[in-house]
Amino acid sequence: IIAYSGSGVTQEVASRCSVSIRDLMKEQLLTPGAAQSRPLLLLVDRTVDIASALHHPFTYRGLLTDTLGMKLNKVSFTDAEGKEKTFEVDPETDAFFRQCGSLEFDEISKKTDDALESWQREAKALSLDGQSDEADTQHMSKVIANAPKLAEKKRSVDAHTCLAHEIFSRVKQGNLDAFHGVEEAFLRRD
Repeated sequence: IIAYSGSGVTQEVASRCSVSIRDLMKEQLLTPGAAQSRPLLLLVDRTVDIASALHHPFTYRGLLTDTLGMKLNKVSFTDAEGKEKTFEVDPETDAFFRQCGSLEFDEISKKTDDALESWQREAKALSLDGQSDEADTQHMSKVIANAPKLAEKKRSVDAHTCLAHEIFSRVKQGNLDAFHGVEEAFLRRD
């Protein structure tokens, strides 16, 4: 299948490519590949900004989509130990994702550490420190009132730490950071 847009030069190039490929196949110098391993030849004229269409952002949200296949706010993957993990990342309710989704991935490690420290400070503030019985009662009611919020924050921090770790391992495994450098240089025309 050869597809092209418009007419003129793009139509002529597509037509010549089609004739050349068919001739090579008739002479058996070129054999069709399996449906899953067909190479892609993309022909565009200079008026098309192909870099924008092929750009993969190196942000937390972009890498969740590109490396872990986030779809419909769900991320499922098998970790290094062979365990299947599934997380829901809802931008409406997940404060960490809302704040950090558009950040460059190299900043995410610091942000997860900051979120964990914040949770630890809040948990420590709610711990009992040898107070009187009356203060104990007031403190316990405060702990009970804040426990669901604190538990949700801990769950979110743990989930994003796990997701960031898995993204990092996949980035290193596939040398995606090197490809990102090349892509950025291409976009900057270095």
